[in-house]
Amino acid sequence: SLITEARRDNKSLDVAIGRINSDEFAALDPQRKAEILNQAEGFRVSNIQRSEAAARAAQARHEHQMKTAEAAYTAATGIVQTGKMLSPEYIQQMTTATAGTPFAQALPELLRQAPERSAFGMQPMQAMDRAIMDERARLNTGGTNPAAERRIQQLESIRDQARKDYEADPLPAAQERGLLGQITPLDTSNVQALVSGLSGRLDQAALVSQQTGRTESPLLMTEAEQLGKSLSILPVPERAAAVATLAGALGPQMSAALGRQMSPKDDALGLALAMAGEKTTQGRYTAELVLRGQQAKKDGTSTKGSKQPEMVASKWGAAVAEYIGDSMPQGVGDQVRNAAVLIAHGIASEQGGELSGKDVARAARLAVGG
Repeated sequence: SLITEARRDNKSLDVAIGRINSDEFAALDPQRKAEILNQAEGFRVSNIQRSEAAARAAQARHEHQMKTAEAAYTAATGIVQTGKMLSPEYIQQMTTATAGTPFAQALPELLRQAPERSAFGMQPMQAMDRAIMDERARLNTGGTNPAAERRIQQLESIRDQARKDYEADPLPAAQERGLLGQITPLDTSNVQALVSGLSGRLDQAALVSQQTGRTESPLLMTEAEQLGKSLSILPVPERAAAVATLAGALGPQMSAALGRQMSPKDDALGLALAMAGEKTTQGRYTAELVLRGQQAKKDGTSTKGSKQPEMVASKWGAAVAEYIGDSMPQGVGDQVRNAAVLIAHGIASEQGGELSGKDVARAARLAVGG
């Protein structure tokens, strides 16, 4: 029918309705005419709804495209501004995401900045510090301007982000800056498996250590946490033996670096690794006393002695602090004092929960390394 043929286009419907209302269809039954006109109005409303839905769908697609493009551009800007490397795969993904949007026009300028900033971000931390200080000295001597100040701020931002990233997870931080390729896989399910696969990681950790200016752990943060969990369930003697095995493979400095990684989740294990190579005069590993002290402090076996001990446990910390003094740097001093208190708990647990002033002094000497 006339209305059916025009049903998908409102302009065509208007023409058809005009004809039905004209003399051409004057003989049409009024009831039938009303039915046809109602049908036409229904088609008209349906067309309007369909048009509005299509417009909203197009708008939603555009909004999604813009949000995707903005997110990709913002992420790329963060990578470039912090001196990290844009991978070829990421560049392809970013150019696809920004195509047909205003962000595509801004992309060439962002990419132009990338080489200079990543070259600075690849520098060792000390070199970045020195470059910033030299630039600041030059400006202080010859005068500065807004553009020069912005450049200094950009360099400081790259340096500060690098320091933060290296502190959080050294190897991935170096990888993000193009200094490492693939990080060598490592099995952390047990100590023996870890030690047997360490060689490639040790080389990578040594390279990262050159960047940071301090010895870094060869483990990723997630790996250190997983290793810490697997060690924490072992009995103290086995845990101490595992620490000794790790220390033998890593050496004192990397053992201490691994301990630094583990300390936030397990302070005693971190301390044990930091002093993994040290032994008592009886040939025992000091780390075993630290771990034993942690367990004894937890289960109360280090303080179950006489009701009137020579030195109550609440005063061990103060006695240790007095013995060690405050000549050490803040972080190191705290670490040594914490280790001494745990060693004191370890000694006490082996003496029926009793501890003398001489024992506390001995714990302090062992923590210091004497």
